[in-house]
Amino acid sequence: MTLPESSNPAKAATPAIRADSRAQQTQQAQQAQQAQCCELGFYTLAGHSGTPRDLIAECHAAEALGLGTAFISERFNTKDATALSGAAGAVSTTLGIATAATNHNTRHPLVTATFAMTMHRLTEGRFALGLGRGFDALFDIMGLPHITMAQMADAIDLYRRLWRGEMVFGHDGPAGNYPMLCLDPSFNEEIPVMLTAIGERTLEFAGSLADGVILHTFFADDALERSVAAVRRGAERAGRDPASVRIWSVLATVGDHLDEELRL
Repeated sequence: MTLPESSNPAKAATPAIRADSRAQQTQQAQQAQQAQCCELGFYTLAGHSGTPRDLIAECHAAEALGLGTAFISERFNTKDATALSGAAGAVSTTLGIATAATNHNTRHPLVTATFAMTMHRLTEGRFALGLGRGFDALFDIMGLPHITMAQMADAIDLYRRLWRGEMVFGHDGPAGNYPMLCLDPSFNEEIPVMLTAIGERTLEFAGSLADGVILHTFFADDALERSVAAVRRGAERAGRDPASVRIWSVLATVGDHLDEELRL
């Protein structure tokens, strides 16, 4: 099915539809675009959902409402980002899908690059790989090194090279030492990368190389303004168009359909 460009959570909303010879599918995509609020998204399985199968009904409901993106967080219990992303892609047709977030250091770069490419092809361009710095205490327990911005930049560069079909030999950088990395020489894909960020330096860093940025949930208005300015500033310093970086502000909501005990 041909999809609107704005179905991707890292791309700005646009009414344009990619050309396709299949007239009926193009018409369906145009109709979906007209009903879709691409600037609105939601976190699927927010909080502590009882079962990951809740994601299926949530994605169906989101498309019926016209929401633009499903963000998928990761916890080491029943919230594996790769499995949930695949499920969301399989049960949706217009919904953008983004991890928000996983970490580059919990999977080999070839595994993460393969995951993103698989999702990209499965969803026909609706997927964005969202990464974050994670929690140092958790990495200590897992025996993993703390994440640095240099590591993230190196990992993202590796992913993008692999998605372009490059063969990487003898890589020795902040993200690790890898004798040889390759997905498929025929690949030439652009898969958006998003970053979750809170502090000013990380926000500027995100603006310098990411396609999209996801802000922290509990920001006051002035903190939100400063965060957006930091992302734009980072983009400008890197010689990028600040408007090309899509920024997502996150708002926590509690519906009155829930029992009072759960709401509290």
